[in-house]
Amino acid sequence: MKKSFISFCATWLVFLPAHAQFIEGAPFTAIANASVAINNVWAANNNPAGLSFLTKTIVAAGYENKFLTKEFSASSLILALPFNKIVIGGSFQKYGIPDFSQIKTGISLSKSFGHTLSYGIRLNYHQINITGYNNEKTFSADCGIMYAINKKIWLAASLGNISQESFKTIHDQTIDAYIKFGASILLNEKLTACSQIDKYTDNALDYRMGLDYKLLEILSLRGGLSFNTFRQYAGIGISHKKLVIDLAISSHPVLSYSPQIALAYEF
Repeated sequence: MKKSFISFCATWLVFLPAHAQFIEGAPFTAIANASVAINNVWAANNNPAGLSFLTKTIVAAGYENKFLTKEFSASSLILALPFNKIVIGGSFQKYGIPDFSQIKTGISLSKSFGHTLSYGIRLNYHQINITGYNNEKTFSADCGIMYAINKKIWLAASLGNISQESFKTIHDQTIDAYIKFGASILLNEKLTACSQIDKYTDNALDYRMGLDYKLLEILSLRGGLSFNTFRQYAGIGISHKKLVIDLAISSHPVLSYSPQIALAYEF
């Protein structure tokens, strides 16, 4: 029974778009990945403009056990280095099962203009390995922008794979081209609401929404929904001095739940 389930998941995942194989990070997953307008180190995996307002060096790592099956996992590592009004970010993401694996490595450059405007660009290196095929490698580029209407409302947009790169020989695996537009609103000193509309190549529009509630100084509660397909998300964030621990879980209507953990340390 378990082998049949794993075989089904493997077949399904091979043909799944790459954005569903990689992870954006537990604090973003917990709010349904409605994160294009969020300033956070995990923006290195999403909208590079979201790195622009970091003021200290941060290292972050994340891991997801997809569908509660140890044979499937996704991991990510991020380093953000601020220099005055410029932030350089490095990101590494890996997804893999024995017969199928992908690696995505990115270098981001983000810049802020005052306290209201920022933009970022990211250059990506992609590598894919499928049993029976040769390894294939290619590059892509992403960009993003964020703008603060006031101290409580941020708007943002992000474009992925702007040069429409693709793998040359492995045609059933694509490099996502996408557009995301979203907002985050500080409703009060404890509650932040965020929403996002995104469109990936060959996929219908998806709408996402999430909430982040700072219950205590060290504890945040999070939740969210996405509507294409309908999925639920939840998580918590725990901060202690320079260390942040984030936990998240996402549901899938067919393939069960996927728990995720992330650690971030600020130097």
